[in-house]
Amino acid sequence: MEKLKAKFNAWLKTKSGQWCKAAGIRALKTVLCAAIGLIPAGATISAVDFRLMIGMALCAGVASIITSLAGLPEIKDKSMPWWKAALIRCIKTFGQVAAPLIPASVVISAVDWKTILSTAALACLASILISMKTGLPEVDNEEKGAE
Repeated sequence: MEKLKAKFNAWLKTKSGQWCKAAGIRALKTVLCAAIGLIPAGATISAVDFRLMIGMALCAGVASIITSLAGLPEIKDKSMPWWKAALIRCIKTFGQVAAPLIPASVVISAVDWKTILSTAALACLASILISMKTGLPEVDNEEKGAE
């Protein structure tokens, strides 16, 4: 078991291991933000369709992984200001949450834009709050202390 753990830790230090870890953390945060954004879609907690909520949140997580293929700033550069990194994450989360909700309608004119935009906006707010609490890996450690 120790040998396997050592191999895994060595792999995490490689470029692909760093990418997988960073993309996985981002995807988990996106799933959490999406779930938070989708809960108010039900009038009461008993009215929430949890299967649909989990499915849509997982779709947002997949969208996050796909978005991460374009690049992750925490792997390339850690000199981004906190506000800029948080804003970029917020915008990406907004799109990753909104995109899976649109195909739920049969035609584009039937899309419930008010629900989609409010759900994505709440997920965006959750993204900012999570960033404030957990920090952002693409921000230099010295700047984290200054914020």
